[in-house]
Amino acid sequence: MNPEYEAYMCSEEWKGLKSRHPDPRKCVACETTYNLHLHHMIYPKDIWKTQPHHCCWLCEGCHDCFHRACVGERAKYLAWATDAGRVRMIVRAQRKEEGDFQSAADVLATMRIHQRSYR
Repeated sequence: MNPEYEAYMCSEEWKGLKSRHPDPRKCVACETTYNLHLHHMIYPKDIWKTQPHHCCWLCEGCHDCFHRACVGERAKYLAWATDAGRVRMIVRAQRKEEGDFQSAADVLATMRIHQRSYR
């Protein structure tokens, strides 16, 4: 990982961006509110100038899934996924390819069960 990026991810600026991000605190792919990560959709040339619209919320599972989908020949997806709708499409396509879920309704039902078990 780039040392500048690593420093930013540990900074008060990043923590502040996460706390004031305007989007609802739920995963854009499966809508869970559990174990959320703020995912960079766009990396500004100067990482320290990251703005809220550069990021979207993904749960840990969907975040991992997104990055699994964007390797090798599919690395071009990273440049294409510059809004939450495109990120959602990539995650859902990857999960379907992996046989991870059949529909968004199945994902939501599963996530609600998991959320109840952690309360």
